[in-house]
Amino acid sequence: MPDKYTRSPRHRSSSPRSPHGKSPNFMQNTKRQWYNQRYFILGVNIVCTLFVNLIYILVIRRSHKQEPVATAQKIDDSPHLHSAIHIPYLDLRPEPDRFSNFRCVGDMNDKLKLEARSCVFNNICYDTRANTFNYYQSKPSIILFDKNVGPIRTFASGRFLALNRKLFGLEAWAPTIRITPAPKEEEVTRLKNVHVLYKHSAREFSFGHIVFEDFGNIFNSFYRLGTKMKNSVIMHKYVVPEDERFQNFEKEYRPAITSNPIVSLKPYMNSFGKRYVCFDQLQVSSPPVPFDPIATVTNQGKEDMFYQFRNAILKYHNIDPEYVPTKHKIIITDKKRSNFRKGRKRVIANLDELHLFLKSNYPDIDIEVIAWDEKTVKEQLLLTMDCTIMITPCGGVSFNLPFLPHNAHAIVMDYFSGDQPEEWRGVMANQSASMEGGYWNHFWHFKTMYYQVFDKSDWEWDFEGATNTRQDASIVIKMERIKDLIDTALEQME
Repeated sequence: MPDKYTRSPRHRSSSPRSPHGKSPNFMQNTKRQWYNQRYFILGVNIVCTLFVNLIYILVIRRSHKQEPVATAQKIDDSPHLHSAIHIPYLDLRPEPDRFSNFRCVGDMNDKLKLEARSCVFNNICYDTRANTFNYYQSKPSIILFDKNVGPIRTFASGRFLALNRKLFGLEAWAPTIRITPAPKEEEVTRLKNVHVLYKHSAREFSFGHIVFEDFGNIFNSFYRLGTKMKNSVIMHKYVVPEDERFQNFEKEYRPAITSNPIVSLKPYMNSFGKRYVCFDQLQVSSPPVPFDPIATVTNQGKEDMFYQFRNAILKYHNIDPEYVPTKHKIIITDKKRSNFRKGRKRVIANLDELHLFLKSNYPDIDIEVIAWDEKTVKEQLLLTMDCTIMITPCGGVSFNLPFLPHNAHAIVMDYFSGDQPEEWRGVMANQSASMEGGYWNHFWHFKTMYYQVFDKSDWEWDFEGATNTRQDASIVIKMERIKDLIDTALEQME
């Protein structure tokens, strides 16, 4: 009888035994188990390793998420707010969130350079009873670092910023400092979007001054100060002009900046029905000197802002800024009348002779004489975008040039300075002066060529008794000289 240590016959394997007394099946099963255990352990190790690495990567990335990284970012037409430092430190003072602060770009080392600063003020309030902008401080703090007198704790006695430049009667502006917390939130109307304080610069409402000096400066200030353009509100310090030209410019060009119309300050502030209207951001940008030859220096680095303003206007009118024509077209500007006096002012004196000469010498090119004030804004933009060479007098009538297509050429009339130098403009005596050369030289997408004048045969007086060659003389074009410029332009556009 078999004992418990022996197999019964029915459990005996019929398979042969190994030299070690183990059957081959047993050896195979043992080997298979060993491999399974090994693969299992290896798999566990791989999973654990991947899990640990994943946790490590997530922790490292999170810990470095706020690290500053230098990246090249192209300026576009919608600047935005960036993250900023907000670290509680002086919270021991009462109501720490109800004080004002500001930051500027420009000259903060000379209290007299109010035309060279642009600033944005945070948590500043307008008092509708006193008609003042109040800047709230817990104690007098440093505002300016004047190189002659040292730290200044006031806004330069009310002359901190300029709303327009000296040429048009400089008007200084500054907020009023109040050593007290800002009014409580329940006592104020708070405006979250950026508001811009503005005053039109020119006494006359010319295309160049209103659109490119005023609106263009506001557009540029958003890039320079890093504030948000979308839904901003432009507030005229006094009353929005009712002049038909200004209203047309406001309607056709202001939407390139914001969809909100320009408002008059006092009626707008009073419309909220509370004594205090507080701004998260109030932007005040001193006007530049954008056009004169002296601006060649101050416009350095602004090229892309000028170009982006051009693009924003074209996009508002549903015109592709990248469009380029496939055949040549020469446009000659006919300044039939001036908005500022009866009779002619700064025109091409021999316009008909020029037109006939060009048609004779360039029979394969479409040549058109255009009086821009007879066209709608949309028509002006479309005609300019289809032009490869534009011939124009200087002055406001030339300000369709920014809308030329890429690689187009402009031929702009100079004027002779004679014995009337204007050094503050950068114009000396007896020079061929480029009235807006300091501006046109900073547009990279088209090339400006200048029809220079040195001889009295190069101009005619616009009226009897005139003496100012800048304001009161029209250019007489000499055909061989203009042909040389046109041939050069055609060659460079090959």
